[in-house]
Amino acid sequence: MTTCTWTIALHDGRTVQVEADEITTRNDGSLWLLRAAAPPPDKLAVVLVLARGQWLTVRRADEPILFAGEPEHDEVPVPRFA
Repeated sequence: MTTCTWTIALHDGRTVQVEADEITTRNDGSLWLLRAAAPPPDKLAVVLVLARGQWLTVRRADEPILFAGEPEHDEVPVPRFA
């Protein structure tokens, strides 16, 4: 796994940068950033979890937006990705 720096735009207008090996969403719309706890196939450790509606966009450091979250009041599920 390769650690990447992810830039996340938060709902309140702030941005945060987080280093993580893997990023995913859950069916509830939450955003999960994970880091390898040890060499594969060991488990991943949680770096950051943001609830649905708390994050707007995610991208690698200086790249275009990878995906966008759904507003908190929206009932459309956020697609999962690996």
